Amino acid sequence: MKKLILLILVTLAACSKKNSDQSTKDKAPKKTPLLLLNDEPRLRKSLGGDDDTLIIKEHDKAFIYRIKYQKEEPFKGEVSDAIPISSENSKTLASLILSHENYYWPKKNGDWKPCSPIPGVKLSFHKKEKRYEILLCFECSILIAKGVQLDFDYMPADFYKIIKSSFPDDEKIQVIRNSPLKPKK
Repeated sequence: MKKLILLILVTLAACSKKNSDQSTKDKAPKKTPLLLLNDEPRLRKSLGGDDDTLIIKEHDKAFIYRIKYQKEEPFKGEVSDAIPISSENSKTLASLILSHENYYWPKKNGDWKPCSPIPGVKLSFHKKEKRYEILLCFECSILIAKGVQLDFDYMPADFYKIIKSSFPDDEKIQVIRNSPLKPKK
């Protein structure tokens, strides 16, 4: 009986190793990481990884919405229809969003802003059937993407100009600043 059990265990172990070796051979080669402007793995990871940042970088179209001010997630409720963003402006926005230098990166954990963001604008980047949404809070310069908050304190003036030009009659949007919250160091 012991020999039979031992034979079964040896057979199972051999089959398991064979399947493991085969599955390793079947795996596709590792993808080369997507290179962003001023590439920084921390930004790419914060935005959801290569597939998500690729949607932003190589989008087919982009839209901007005004959303209802809310203090708690999930942040929903557009108060404007989707406003198409011109190709030139959407490429500029994508480039700025994907630039590591436009964000504040704390030196240690817990050194983030103590704010609770209240986003008022949503950006939506589309690539074929895929969509990537970003919420923007201009009170404390926080970008929210996939539940992750990033401080866009160093975002240049072009970013604000594009947002403001999308809502020329919106008083709350027109009073947002025209330049970075903090000068770059």
